[in-house]
Amino acid sequence: MAATVDKKYLSIKDYLIYGISNFFGSSIAGLTQGYLLIFYTTILKVNPLVVGTMFLIAKIWDGVNDPIEGSIIDRTKSRFGKLRPYLIYLSIPYGIMTILLFLPVNFGSTLNIVYMYVTYFVWCSFYTFVDAPLQALPSVSSPNNEERTKMISFGRLCGSAGGESALVFISLGAILSKSLSMVYLGTAVVLAVCGASALIAGGKRIKENIPPVPVETHNVFEGFRYLGRNKPLLLLISGNFLSFFRNIISASIVYVVTYIFLKPQSQLLFAIPVAIGSFVGMVIPPFIIKKLSGRRQYILSTLFLSAVMTILFFVGKAYMNLYLIAGMMFFMGIPTGVLNVVPTLMCADTLDYMQWKEGTRQEGITFSLMSLRSKVASGFKDFTMTLILTWIGFTAMGTGELIPGKNDLYQQSERTQQGIFLMFTLIPAVFNLLSIVPFFFYKLDGRFLSDIREELALRRQEESNVRTEIADEIYH
Repeated sequence: MAATVDKKYLSIKDYLIYGISNFFGSSIAGLTQGYLLIFYTTILKVNPLVVGTMFLIAKIWDGVNDPIEGSIIDRTKSRFGKLRPYLIYLSIPYGIMTILLFLPVNFGSTLNIVYMYVTYFVWCSFYTFVDAPLQALPSVSSPNNEERTKMISFGRLCGSAGGESALVFISLGAILSKSLSMVYLGTAVVLAVCGASALIAGGKRIKENIPPVPVETHNVFEGFRYLGRNKPLLLLISGNFLSFFRNIISASIVYVVTYIFLKPQSQLLFAIPVAIGSFVGMVIPPFIIKKLSGRRQYILSTLFLSAVMTILFFVGKAYMNLYLIAGMMFFMGIPTGVLNVVPTLMCADTLDYMQWKEGTRQEGITFSLMSLRSKVASGFKDFTMTLILTWIGFTAMGTGELIPGKNDLYQQSERTQQGIFLMFTLIPAVFNLLSIVPFFFYKLDGRFLSDIREELALRRQEESNVRTEIADEIYH
């Protein structure tokens, strides 16, 4: 058993390539999640509620469609395996659609909305077929749990940094250009080209070292039944879905620096402390996972994050200082970093659980269900933000007075500015606490999880011995 558990399957190059793939894959996701809302509402000048409704419809549909796409992935057979072909062949069209999302079209109010719907729906479909295999790769790259944990952690670390890279590009672009529409488009082009190249490289490099377990069903709706049978995954997805409130924090930064401090280029001041804090947070889980389970790490990090944002609200009310608030974002980054890694580790545990329980291992469905959670939660996040923006009186034209140095952004009223800061701090701090409720019922940790891993290691060793015996018989 020890030989199976401790054998090394991955090289340093594997980790590096996977990290780069996650960096640029997340950079595209960070660009769309962080800037499409403000791009549509300020550049295309679409009503916030119209944008929010589109996001909600698109992401719910796309999320429901994810398990169907996941079941297609699980039934894929090719010389590259079942995950890698999607990275190799679909990354280029995915990059092209990313560029089309940020074209500053001016077809008129109705056609702008049509263009928004079509390009976003198509982009979402490509995103699932690329992101689900990328996130699932570590779970099949090695049966060695230590290696798998390191790859997941390193991938999430690089992914988190990549998610902030769009902010860096746009901040630098805002310093150099008066037109934010061109800044958004230029960033999309750069990240799309780099992202497609990195994803293809990851697909070609990372091997699938856990033999595929045959999927008997040919029903594309198997994903929904699978979720019903996998209670730990259901609870994990439920908790992660409710975490969409904390995602409002990062999505609000662009509104804070643009409309409260009137300095769109100062996003970089927020990005650096958040990135450093996230780095610290993401290196923590692998070192303490044996002493503090993923479930407990999730609960404690969520409580810490809500406490930080509550303190930030009162500090900001007393001292509305750009540098003070930006500096405090470091403390927000630490629990965010932990929360970026832990769910993926726990997701891999649910795969082991189902292989132990039913003899099935369906990475495509599992990670597409996680993608479903991400997309539906993102839709609710964006819709909630547009409700808040409408409530506080935000409009593209604002007070009618341009922000100094910008030719396409308008200042907002004092009431709207106060509402933006509330959306940035106290609202997500309070409602974020809902995400820990499902984890009170999550039991896949401790001795139970260790026993599952040990039994699976024995099974794999026995299967390997049988295959060796059969090969010897055939040879002789």
